[in-house]
Amino acid sequence: MARWRSTYRMSEGKRIEGSWRPIIIHNMNWYLTDLFVYADGLVDCWGLGSLADFEGKVASGWVATSVPDGARVSNIDLGSFEVRRVDLLPGELLVAAVRDEVERLASRPTTSVRCRAAYRAVLENPRDEKLRTELREAYFAVPEHLRVFLGGQPRARVGGAGAVG
Repeated sequence: MARWRSTYRMSEGKRIEGSWRPIIIHNMNWYLTDLFVYADGLVDCWGLGSLADFEGKVASGWVATSVPDGARVSNIDLGSFEVRRVDLLPGELLVAAVRDEVERLASRPTTSVRCRAAYRAVLENPRDEKLRTELREAYFAVPEHLRVFLGGQPRARVGGAGAVG
């Protein structure tokens, strides 16, 4: 699980809570830099913009979701290094994680919080098909790489043959 670090920015005299994490961008060369996400939905990755702007940067490849073997990655404060194998989040998971982080910063429930609530509802009434369907949908809404942090796989049968699915 990526560990977001706390930060903030000031806007019109108001403090906007935020967080940041490392990211790689491809702007002719490869750069290890910071991705800043704020409670108001703005994202700063070499320029402040909306979530839609960020999604566009991911879709265009400017925000890297892969780096070829042998590529040189630079960071002004660190130096540079050549990569041999890089496993980065696919674009859809990165965008989903950023969206979830905006929700957390804005004190709204994340996909994980909604999934846990749906799970508790199924535990209280395990035969309710509507609740089981809601749990299934909530589980699959959690970005795949974050599902492991849900506190274990739900034991209630919400699918036809297995625990979840």
